[in-house]
Amino acid sequence: TTTTTTTTTTTPTTTPTPTPTPTAPRSDDEDLGIALENVELAYSVMASCAGLEETDDSGQPPAKKVKMEHPAPSSDAPSPDAPSPEYKRWCLEHLPRVIVGHGDLLQSLSLPHKSYRSYLAALPLLTAMSSEASGLEKATLLRRTVDCLVCVCESLLDCGGDVLDGSAPGVVAIPSGDVPATVLGYYTEARKRLQECIYAFGSAVSEKGAKDADVKEEKGMVCQVSVLLMGLEPRIREAEGR
Repeated sequence: TTTTTTTTTTTPTTTPTPTPTPTAPRSDDEDLGIALENVELAYSVMASCAGLEETDDSGQPPAKKVKMEHPAPSSDAPSPDAPSPEYKRWCLEHLPRVIVGHGDLLQSLSLPHKSYRSYLAALPLLTAMSSEASGLEKATLLRRTVDCLVCVCESLLDCGGDVLDGSAPGVVAIPSGDVPATVLGYYTEARKRLQECIYAFGSAVSEKGAKDADVKEEKGMVCQVSVLLMGLEPRIREAEGR
């Protein structure tokens, strides 16, 4: 008697891996919007640590209510509500960069009615810092002040008419007829600051201890902002003609 054994092979079934749905790439405006949110967050944190009062529509970037996440203070660490003097000073030094960056993003989003207010908000901080600085640092801060004033002028001219206030729809801050005179005032102030910058730069170069690389870099930046300032003249004349 012959016994036949039949072996049945079972093929394992595999579940097909679902194909991920491709996500549409973000547009440039969406990327700028995300960057704007992060800049406003940085401003809120730094302004709080520096002890500056947060405002909504007084010219400074809109500050969001952010819960400060400080580490638990040790016996010799400052209180979470009282950042160290060194950190407070660091925030004050870097706040102008954050505020100007906020204005640059608004300008990239074609919102000159809002960007000029951010640039204006940086001016008092830059002025205060430059008045206390000396040497090449003073020249750098004055050059940044000139650059900020140029941005104010360009934003106002880009409005192309009435400059809106921003506190409420339709509220006019600067009528179109007053824009050229307003821009001319900021332009005159920028020229004055540029003269102070050049004088401070010349004094810094003559001092001992200034690094050649830093002097060369700052010289190039001063030349660049001078060109930007000169570029405003035809735009101002055109606005006066309108």
